[in-house]
Amino acid sequence: ILEEIHSMTSILKSVDETFREYEKFYRERIVDRYNNVELIGANFRNRKVNRYDISAAYVELNCINDDYEDEIALSDVFLNGNVAWIKGEAGCGKTTFLQWVAVCSAKGEYKKIKNIRNAVPIIIGLRSIEWPINLQNIIDAITNSFGKSCPEGWLVQLLERGRIILLFDGFDEIAIDKRIKTYDFIEDILKKYPEIKILMTARNSVKDDIEGNIYYEIVPMRIENIKKFILYWHKAVLQKDAIDDDEKIEKIQYELLSNIIENPSLKMLAKNPLLCAMICALNYVNNGQLPENKMELYEKCCELLLD
Repeated sequence: ILEEIHSMTSILKSVDETFREYEKFYRERIVDRYNNVELIGANFRNRKVNRYDISAAYVELNCINDDYEDEIALSDVFLNGNVAWIKGEAGCGKTTFLQWVAVCSAKGEYKKIKNIRNAVPIIIGLRSIEWPINLQNIIDAITNSFGKSCPEGWLVQLLERGRIILLFDGFDEIAIDKRIKTYDFIEDILKKYPEIKILMTARNSVKDDIEGNIYYEIVPMRIENIKKFILYWHKAVLQKDAIDDDEKIEKIQYELLSNIIENPSLKMLAKNPLLCAMICALNYVNNGQLPENKMELYEKCCELLLD
């Protein structure tokens, strides 16, 4: 009997050790894949690199909910529940926030996002996902190329312990029938594993709802956020690769911010992170000369985005 107990204990220890090793490996691969973000305008002047460390380019945004009068930080969306809808216009930062959650949880940086301690992230990019949704296949897609597959039982154990955070990106990018299938998948998995966390992103055009979720809408950046974004953009794009000296970069930043504050049309555009990045790039490429006319500014931004 003692020998059998010892044998069973050894097997359990072996399984636990396998799970721990795979989880560590999986977390590292998530960081490798999602720690970089694309900064619009970063590849000007034939530069090849346009992706940067998310920590050097991420600006904390705020959101609102109809049930609460005050704005809250996006990092607080899990304080009031385990299921959250994040909605907003194109370029407002939904996908970047989702990546930020994935990276913070994978790194174990729990103080940056409330209530995600010990969470293991799974990102489901709805536009490119294979149907029907299979979480184990999504996990394997992250690690298979490195010769490791998800151990049998690892995912179920995490789900049962409520340690999984599912990150669904881009409900507006799929057809209605696939949305319905995804909603059914979410509702079914929540019934079975009610302690897991789920984050969903979509543009405002998606009016659907899921039972038990809390709806948040990203609000436009305030001048403090714009200032921080401009600082981060120039730091990531110009300072990191020493394209210009620090004194010149500081001068460019100061003059651009002054221009934005004084120009209502420019300020309105800069409230959107995507457009703010375009403005930073246009400003640098054109040596501080930005269009005064709103339509001309739109046209220049479109040309930059198409390029």
